[in-house]
Amino acid sequence: MISLSAMDLLAYRPKYEPRRFQVADSILILDEPGDSIGGGSWRDQIVCTRRKDGTFSLRARKTGDDGPDLSPAGITRIRSPELFVTNLIEMARSLDLEIDADEIAERICSKLDELDLEFSQDVKACVARSFCSTKTGG
Repeated sequence: MISLSAMDLLAYRPKYEPRRFQVADSILILDEPGDSIGGGSWRDQIVCTRRKDGTFSLRARKTGDDGPDLSPAGITRIRSPELFVTNLIEMARSLDLEIDADEIAERICSKLDELDLEFSQDVKACVARSFCSTKTGG
C-alpha cells in the first residue's frame, strides 16, 4: 500500500489544467407587482442573462403566491442593442406592461450596468437615437 504524506498531497499537481467553465450571469431587470380580483398576487418579471458566448438572452416569467406560474421560452442570441430593446419592449407587452425610453435608459440600464456596463451604454445610446428619431419624425 502506498502512503502519501500531507505535503505530498499538497505538492501534487495534475498533468492537465482542469477546464474552467465560464458561468452565465443573470439579473432581474424588470420586476412589477400585480394583484387579482380574487385576492392573489403575482410579480411580472424579466430576467436578462449574459451567456458564455457573450450574447444576451431575455426571459419573461410570472411568479405568484404559489411559485412560478408562467415562464415561456425566452429570446436568446441577442447581440445588438437594437435587438435587445425591441425584444425587451415586446416581452414587456406580453406581460401587459408598457415601458418607455426613459424607463429603459434609467431603470433597466442601471440594472444592466451590473451585468455589462459597455452593453448597457450601447442600449442607452440606442434608446436615445430611437426616441429622438420618433420625436422628430426622422
